[in-house]
Amino acid sequence: IAAEALINHGDKVHIVEIDPAVYTYARGFFNLSEPHAVHLTDARQWVHERYTTLQSLPPVLFPDLSTDGKDGSARHTSQSESATKFGMVIHDCFSGGGVPSHLFPLEFWEELKGIMTPDGVVAVNFAGHIGTPAARAIWFTLQKAFGTENGGRGCRVFHDRLKTPGVETPPMQEDEFLNMVYFCQKDEGSRSGEKKTVEFRRAGDQDYLKSWLRYAVLSSMLDREVTKERITGLKSETGDSLNGEECILTDKNNRLGEWQHDSAIEHWDVMRDVLPYSVWEIY
Repeated sequence: IAAEALINHGDKVHIVEIDPAVYTYARGFFNLSEPHAVHLTDARQWVHERYTTLQSLPPVLFPDLSTDGKDGSARHTSQSESATKFGMVIHDCFSGGGVPSHLFPLEFWEELKGIMTPDGVVAVNFAGHIGTPAARAIWFTLQKAFGTENGGRGCRVFHDRLKTPGVETPPMQEDEFLNMVYFCQKDEGSRSGEKKTVEFRRAGDQDYLKSWLRYAVLSSMLDREVTKERITGLKSETGDSLNGEECILTDKNNRLGEWQHDSAIEHWDVMRDVLPYSVWEIY
């Protein structure tokens, strides 16, 4: 759905998918238009190879007149940074009741940032119970990768639990299972000491593409933000530690798969109620 929307908006979309059948079905049964490029491989390997290639290119400087420098002069960026990098990345890798743990360590995000434009944005889907080790790990790792100390604006998070008209929405539980999207942004052009956050405009008709679902989700998105305290389950007023250094995922310290085990089984139980057993037996 997201890829098709970006194609309709005129963006040059690259799709990276490890399973060729997923792309085949997206084209054949979900009306996905032909994208700019398709890469049927593991995303971690693809990002690493592209990052390595970009690092080997000599920088060719040219003026970027859209952003003035501190002294009023034009800011310069390299041709390899602006012409071959991505301004928007959608990281949607939920499968089998969880997310692939090798696509979430700090090392992966650092290489991904290396193939993004100086103000590039990544949208990361994560579904799971808030207030759990897995939720804390995702939060603190992404905030570390895209924090102001690492040339970023940090991340903001939104859930997709829509309100039903005329029905009172029950309060969110401390261990609620939520489907969330993290929006994280680079900000390499910030001046020293300048702190910014990820900003959004209100959605309009041009964003909905005549879709009721897009209207329902996008028109109310900014009202569904999830706070750090909700996600991590840690509260500063009770003296809980909020620095989260011990939660950051790395290639050498990555227990995300283990932490998702119980919620993955729960997710499959839910899906067996949504679709009959025969569907999953064939799958």
